[in-house]
Amino acid sequence: MNAPQLDRIAAYKQSWNDNLFLKAQGLEVEETAVGRAIVRLPQALPTQRGGGGSDTVLNGGVISYMFDGALGWACLLYTSDAAVE
Repeated sequence: MNAPQLDRIAAYKQSWNDNLFLKAQGLEVEETAVGRAIVRLPQALPTQRGGGGSDTVLNGGVISYMFDGALGWACLLYTSDAAVE
């Protein structure tokens, strides 16, 4: 993989935390090691609660969105890491 491709991947990764929808949800993505990332919700908003009829549980839509983000990030990491090897 050449330098411009690596730069595009790095910019794309940075764009995740700059994404307005992620910011609106309060979500963050952190790459913790090569091929590993964490999607976190540092503080759940009242509007993100209510799963299972309880305000102590996250809404399933929030959990689903976090999973989708983690899956997308994993695909990006896998394809970029595989291309580098």
